[in-house]
Amino acid sequence: MNLGLTLERIYSDNNWAPPSLHRFFSANGNRFALVNQNKVQVWDTLSNSIRSQFTNRNPVVEVNLNRDGSRLVALFNETLPSGDFARVAQLSDSTSGKALGQPFAYPDPMKKSVLSDNGSYLGTFGGKIAQIWDTINSKPLSSPLEHSNDVSGAVFSPDGSTIVTTSGTSAYLWDTITGRPIRVLSHKKGAKVHAAFSPDGRHLVTSCTDQSLNGLEAQIWDVQTGQPIGLPLKHRDGVLHASFSPDGQLVVTASEDRTAQIWVVATGKRHGPPLWHKDEVREAYFSQDGRRIVTVCRDRTARVWDTETSEPLTPPLKHLEAVWHAGFLSDGDHLDHHIRKHTRAAHREVQLLAGRNVVAHFVDRVDEHRVACPTACAHRWTPIRTRDPAAAR
Repeated sequence: MNLGLTLERIYSDNNWAPPSLHRFFSANGNRFALVNQNKVQVWDTLSNSIRSQFTNRNPVVEVNLNRDGSRLVALFNETLPSGDFARVAQLSDSTSGKALGQPFAYPDPMKKSVLSDNGSYLGTFGGKIAQIWDTINSKPLSSPLEHSNDVSGAVFSPDGSTIVTTSGTSAYLWDTITGRPIRVLSHKKGAKVHAAFSPDGRHLVTSCTDQSLNGLEAQIWDVQTGQPIGLPLKHRDGVLHASFSPDGQLVVTASEDRTAQIWVVATGKRHGPPLWHKDEVREAYFSQDGRRIVTVCRDRTARVWDTETSEPLTPPLKHLEAVWHAGFLSDGDHLDHHIRKHTRAAHREVQLLAGRNVVAHFVDRVDEHRVACPTACAHRWTPIRTRDPAAAR
């Protein structure tokens, strides 16, 4: 069986649209929105079928899907009657394509956004302010959230009750409904902070990086008390990203020191040896069963690793363009069935990164949205003939 397929061939085989159009994926990877100017199609990645499609009044510049892909917010630019330039958001049901609520506009400087898991809240941010919106009632929930430095990111807790914004060396926790500040979690060093919640929302992991070559760290926090949990998760350079395992017992960090590292949440101690790469590691995520990790490296590769042994399960899988994100699909039953039927055990992991079990995103260098660039989709995967970790190195 020839597994060295281009993604163009995979899209063709599955009747997917051409890979020259921008795609925006749900957090679990099971749905994506395909955008062509003012036209939006929502696809199911497991059945390779269109769930809905609609036409927007203006070209769509970004789409945010909630975690399971059942709702989406389409974002587009518009000139208001006052003459001001604004970003407009419209919540829709991704299955029917019907609008939910009215479109609402927010100031142009807040160009970046994040959607809550249930799709009820949209967080927008840009410059030194952030804003939380009720997507159903199309209105802000509170006054703007002001910061001393530029806001670099935002993430909602799994239940949507809290939003965390990152600015400077700190992560700021706010009540979603009232906008009331809850607490600030700060790193002593670093210039930019990334934050991620545990699946149950009880813990938060923050990581920091800067322009220096100094060792930096990630830290796990108790959300209720604001107290650190375990030891700092130290690297020899900046820590670009950190995420929790599905059971919340482990964290994996991605660092500029060319390693990813698995850690035990309760103690902050290492869980196995580092996962070595040839360049800085941009992101790392666990699979839904927690048994595997996918990493994204600056050298235009993605790779899958065994969580328990820290051994590679694939060779570096190369792309023509920079890879900025990769994530696993969540339908384990479907994927196991597909693997057994089409690949057997011998080719399990190459199918995982051939557009079947893993969804890869690529960056648009202009606005840094996670989208698929046209040239990034035409590449060839390296065939794998064994699951033996030694052979995958």
